[in-house]
Amino acid sequence: MEKYQISNPYSGPILEISEGEFTEIRRAVENLKNLLSLTENYEMVVESFKDFKQTKFSEELKISIHSREDYHWVYDCRLILNTKLYGYLSVAKYFNDSACRILRKLLSEEDATKFKKKQDEFYDTRWGYRFSEELRNYTLHYKPPVHTISHQSKWEGDPASEASFLVRNMALSVPKQVLVKDKAFKKRALEGVDESVDILKAVEIHMESIWELHAYLIQELYQVGGISRKKVEEILQGFPCEAGETASYLRASRKSEESIVEEFPILLKWDDLRLSRIKKLGNLKNLTKSYYSGK
Repeated sequence: MEKYQISNPYSGPILEISEGEFTEIRRAVENLKNLLSLTENYEMVVESFKDFKQTKFSEELKISIHSREDYHWVYDCRLILNTKLYGYLSVAKYFNDSACRILRKLLSEEDATKFKKKQDEFYDTRWGYRFSEELRNYTLHYKPPVHTISHQSKWEGDPASEASFLVRNMALSVPKQVLVKDKAFKKRALEGVDESVDILKAVEIHMESIWELHAYLIQELYQVGGISRKKVEEILQGFPCEAGETASYLRASRKSEESIVEEFPILLKWDDLRLSRIKKLGNLKNLTKSYYSGK
């Protein structure tokens, strides 16, 4: 005969619970774990995007303080930028796919389908999102994403004035005609792009879209997160402790003839972390309309 129990791993009593209660607690704990995974997956996209942008800034700084126009520098620059960009595109794909799986677990197949339609809407209406998605597929099977690196500089204001500045910039691009002639690249992704496709602009549109998708998910999953958290709080607060104390860590177990068949922790520390990370995450709505200057 199976037993269902809640206990403090260190001390205190052991509470017997029903199979139904055990199943309900397990569902609440798993829901919170999936919500944490969603947050972590999104933050990996943000960190990868930041890493790619910081690498570009670093290479631009090298241009400003060193003379590095030789083939070795061009090779190294393309190598590191391609590596960072492919990392971003891959992590973004993982976020999109994992979000659909998590929605199926926490809500329903219908909700996952609604999310997929939102992704399709972005693909249809935002050239940067569409191009970045296809660039990842192309890069995975054929060639690195960055084709051309060009250095630009211009005076901001009258060059003879002490108040003017020499603005330096590195452009990452791929000629549209190169991709038009390449049978491996999906031609739908080239709709609405310039003759020289600005890779950085495309990626910024893509990142802003991923932020919007994540904001949508937070709203859709708010209720299931609140209900699951409340259930775990009830278990922790209801567990017998010394006067004035509340349990912060418990374990639920299912036993068969005194052997543990299943066991999982009951705690809120990780969900506290999830909520604080969500609060910390920035608003990227105007990402494509902003730039950073070292002036």
